[in-house]
Amino acid sequence: MTKIVAAIVAVLAIVVSFVLIFAATQPPTFRIERSVAIKASPDKIYPIVADFRRWADWSPAAGPFPTSSPRASVARGEAVLSTLLC
Repeated sequence: MTKIVAAIVAVLAIVVSFVLIFAATQPPTFRIERSVAIKASPDKIYPIVADFRRWADWSPAAGPFPTSSPRASVARGEAVLSTLLC
């Protein structure tokens, strides 16, 4: 029984060592970026983006994370995007 427990502890120590070595070799930062092409002039878009009070209307961070589908239902943000795309 003692040999089994020692083997399990040894395996766990090896797995933890590999995870820590893997984590130590990863870059310290990462970047997540999303973009969308809007068929509208900057004159139409800038007043919406520059107005802090309307941030919740267009920011993906203000609502649920949308799926990758271009027709995804995005709370609050879809109305502004569909208006700008027309």
